[in-house]
Amino acid sequence: MVTQGGQQGRSTRCVTSSSTGACTRGRYTSCWDCPWGTYASERGLPLRPAAGLYLLIGDRIYGSVGNLVVILAVFGTLFGLATSLGLGAQQVDAGLSEVFGHADAWSPSARPG
Repeated sequence: MVTQGGQQGRSTRCVTSSSTGACTRGRYTSCWDCPWGTYASERGLPLRPAAGLYLLIGDRIYGSVGNLVVILAVFGTLFGLATSLGLGAQQVDAGLSEVFGHADAWSPSARPG
């Protein structure tokens, strides 16, 4: 199998177009551009975070253990996003206070009392 770039592919499981040699599994140019989709489709697994733990917990990804993994992944994503936004807001505030010369909201001197 040869991918669109002319490089030798790693597997013959990719269904390629005979005219272009590109993988026909979606918008990707080769099957190795989408490893999670390839992993899930070859094993018949759902595209959810618990499927990544299939080798460890087996068919329990379909039950309450799998649901717990998905819930933890969602909360981890939300907390990570909130942390990133909070740290970014502090940096923007510090940068603006440096440029415009006022005390930033996070410094002890800016707090009343």
